[in-house]
Amino acid sequence: MHWNHRVLKEVTEPMFGEPETIYSFVEVYYEDDGTPSSYSAPFMYGDNLEELQSIVNRLQEALNHPILNASEFPEPSDALDDDSDFCGYEP
Repeated sequence: MHWNHRVLKEVTEPMFGEPETIYSFVEVYYEDDGTPSSYSAPFMYGDNLEELQSIVNRLQEALNHPILNASEFPEPSDALDDDSDFCGYEP
């Protein structure tokens, strides 16, 4: 079995209102014959492909900065545990 990163499109079926389309980066796992068999929970997502491209650009930019050491921080941030926008970005 092998895997790679792929973009997954998911359309929600809400109880009220319009369906919502979400694009996300996932790990896709394949059978030996190359047939996709499963995928991971999304680890980055956006409302459209432009948001995903923005994430890729920010990740590329991150490679241009010094590496941070986890030991220099008191503990991991829980900033995303609230209802904040995951794709929000502030330099």
